[in-house]
Amino acid sequence: MNNGDYGTVSAIANERADIGITLSSTPTGRRDIFYRACVDPSFGYTHFHIPSQRSPLWTEDMELRAKAEFTQQEYEHEVLAEFGTEEMGVFNKDDVDFAQRQLFYTYEPLNKLQERALEGKQQPLFMLYDKKHNAPQSLIRTVGVDEIPTCV
Repeated sequence: MNNGDYGTVSAIANERADIGITLSSTPTGRRDIFYRACVDPSFGYTHFHIPSQRSPLWTEDMELRAKAEFTQQEYEHEVLAEFGTEEMGVFNKDDVDFAQRQLFYTYEPLNKLQERALEGKQQPLFMLYDKKHNAPQSLIRTVGVDEIPTCV
């Protein structure tokens, strides 16, 4: 199912407390609804992680064949049942996720729309780096991104 299908099913399940939803899939690198349901406790799901090696039918020959046939990323998804790195995009999704958890900062003053959106909320740290103010050597810097985050 795609994300829109999940929204439809979820709306039906929210009609009564005795209606439940069970999600099951092979993890991929996509950060879609299945990924979010597995990693975000606010969704309320119980997460079961079952790699292929836990099957009583799994053999050493199956392991060797899987390692020979699959790419490393396919092996992570299909055999180890790991989400791995997001498959789409120019930048490594794990690095982007890490960067998004860092300081809330800006290099430019906020515009009026951004100021209104952040009224009463945490304000970003303003970092002025120019010829007179060099950036510290230890900071992580991002050259580009696939997605532009929105101010909430």
